Amino acid sequence: MDVSVFPNTGKEEVYLFFKELVPALKEAGFRFYLPEEVKAAFEERHIYLQNEYYRSREWLGTHTEAAFSIGGDGSFLQAAREMAEYPILLAGIHMGELGFLNTISPANMTQRFREIAEGRYKTEKRVFLSSFIRHEDGTETALPDVLNDIVVGHNRIGRMARLRLWINGQFFQQYPADGLVISTPTGSTSYALSCGGPILDSCAENTIIVPICPHMIQNFSMVLPMEDTIMIQLPDRERKLHISLDGNGEYKICRNECLCIRCVHKPIRFIRFPDQDFFSTISSRLFPKIIAT
Repeated sequence: MDVSVFPNTGKEEVYLFFKELVPALKEAGFRFYLPEEVKAAFEERHIYLQNEYYRSREWLGTHTEAAFSIGGDGSFLQAAREMAEYPILLAGIHMGELGFLNTISPANMTQRFREIAEGRYKTEKRVFLSSFIRHEDGTETALPDVLNDIVVGHNRIGRMARLRLWINGQFFQQYPADGLVISTPTGSTSYALSCGGPILDSCAENTIIVPICPHMIQNFSMVLPMEDTIMIQLPDRERKLHISLDGNGEYKICRNECLCIRCVHKPIRFIRFPDQDFFSTISSRLFPKIIAT
């Protein structure tokens, strides 16, 4: 089986781990390839591979059957975004902190690789958020699709934002708040959870709307069917707000513009193992952290 490896080149421990990863991949019978842009970072740390191991992302998406991210949840989300349009399997090797999204650890990777090679795993479909900005002149700017969440608010802490929310073309509410989180079920264990939102199974087909510190009595989240469309506008007193896509990007929405969001399916699939359960994973990774603090 040909596989792609997406390492977080910003983590120094990834380079040390790579020396353990290569033998484990070969033992499972995997031929591995890396994104060509990581070559310079690897060679700076005296990790030299032949040029044939480095490929374009398009080549990786069309020529490999599975992909492994190495790092934390952010690394997993980035790999998911980059491979979303390809019918590839994705699993994350956990080298971060909480790591809700990763299903493999360095300690069990040899076993997990063997299980993948033998077909002993489950695949999951997950919804993404697709969005665009409709400008005052009617033109539209598409934004990158995301697996976790879209957050709208000011880029300065403590400054109240005002946002007008429309659902399926009907005005619903104006929020005076720090912002709004529009989340997928995958993102329900991320920023949305920190803001008091519900936890949904990652395979659910819903959209979650969670206000961030709303200055109002009606402080509640909403769970919508994935078919519903969401639109965010600014009232006259707001000049512009910032948009965060899975924690990345510097996008803006200005007065007289609309941010339109909907759930979509993508060809990518996600690996989970038979002995893993979504809610037991949350219990083991989140609750001990809470108790410890």
